[in-house]
Amino acid sequence: SILSVSLLCFVLVPLLSVVSTASSTRRNLSSRRSLASCPCKNPTWCDPINIPLYSRKELYAFSLQEEEWPMYDWDDITTMAHAFPLSQSSVCLAHSHNARVVFTIKIPPTLLRSNTTIVQQLNWVHQLVDRVESLGGDGLNVDYEEEVRSNDKTTQQALTLVTQLLQIELKKRNPYSSLVWDFGWKPSIDDRYYEYDKLAAICDYVFLMVYDTQSQIDKGPPCLAGPNSPTSAVQKSLEWYSSSLQIPFEKTILGPQKN
Repeated sequence: SILSVSLLCFVLVPLLSVVSTASSTRRNLSSRRSLASCPCKNPTWCDPINIPLYSRKELYAFSLQEEEWPMYDWDDITTMAHAFPLSQSSVCLAHSHNARVVFTIKIPPTLLRSNTTIVQQLNWVHQLVDRVESLGGDGLNVDYEEEVRSNDKTTQQALTLVTQLLQIELKKRNPYSSLVWDFGWKPSIDDRYYEYDKLAAICDYVFLMVYDTQSQIDKGPPCLAGPNSPTSAVQKSLEWYSSSLQIPFEKTILGPQKN
């Protein structure tokens, strides 16, 4: 899609030794990019943003065209989401305006199967966070919108686990990193039965995709022309996530579509 910590103890406890050992090894092997090798005009722009999360209002943007970055209003943008690959010069540009750069990803279905091992999941997580770190990036945006049936507990729990592994590794490398999950405007819309409350507890932010609100799967009225982000849907979305799922407002980024 385009257009916006507490950890789960019951999952974390058996993983602590595996995750901490692997992460400490990688931290010992990796080093910060030297000032001489930084291509930015200001070498500090190669480093991640160190502004504490929740200390400012978020204006979260998604980009598909890297060449358009110089035309954006960087005085207002606090986080820019973009898929891999991305040039170092674009990271330099965003960081020069104290804006975070997070990379939009999808979790591969191969990591969600019942026969997938924790080692396979950790390898994927480490390689992914290595890519973020190599560019001086500031985190990840999980844009997973696949169908997961209500009785498919294996996939639901695997999504939560991989998300937690991502958050653990990101925070070990950079405590100021940001992990964001994109939620549909309505929980479980289009058969997306995820563990929303647990995912929200793990992540730093959730991005509510309050657009394209006419479901193409759920039975309902005919798909007629109308507003893409109707006010009524925006209000309902906030009520569902804040009241029913108890997701704090400070962790919620509202994302109506703006053309």
